[in-house]
Amino acid sequence: PPSPPNENNLDDIFSSSRSPSPTLNPHEENRSRDLSDIPRLRQVHTTAGYRDGVTMAKTQFIQEGFDEGFQLGAEVGQRVGWLLGLLEGMATGLNAATLKERFEEVIALWAQARQELEMENVFGKEYFGEGGGWMYELEGVEEEHVTFRDVAERHPAVARWKGVVEELAARWGI
Repeated sequence: PPSPPNENNLDDIFSSSRSPSPTLNPHEENRSRDLSDIPRLRQVHTTAGYRDGVTMAKTQFIQEGFDEGFQLGAEVGQRVGWLLGLLEGMATGLNAATLKERFEEVIALWAQARQELEMENVFGKEYFGEGGGWMYELEGVEEEHVTFRDVAERHPAVARWKGVVEELAARWGI
């Protein structure tokens, strides 16, 4: 049977039609569909909010972390370069002086130092934590007065190789 005419001209053109569902009228069906979109929309907005938060945090904190890490890396790198340069210089000088036994000793030490003092090793998990903090003791330095120079000088690998170089220099009077 035909539906009675709708008196409200502002209604949707389908408002007077029968519901395709035997249990829901058209308005309940739309309401159900709207409710099912809420979890999806919540997920979309949560993800977008998370991304926005990460982006803001990166711009706020990454530069600060980079600046601090760069200074420490420069201090450690300078000492590593100095040690490797001294060993290379010793090897060159000993080779020129034809002191074969000493030359071979320094060449072997230089090769070992280059391996142990590679940046991946020097800044590895053995010495630095996930946040970039050093994980070794800084003997002789008061905690509130620690500088990057102190951290670099007391790095276990750097300190060990500094001792090796100083011992060679003292032994050979260089």
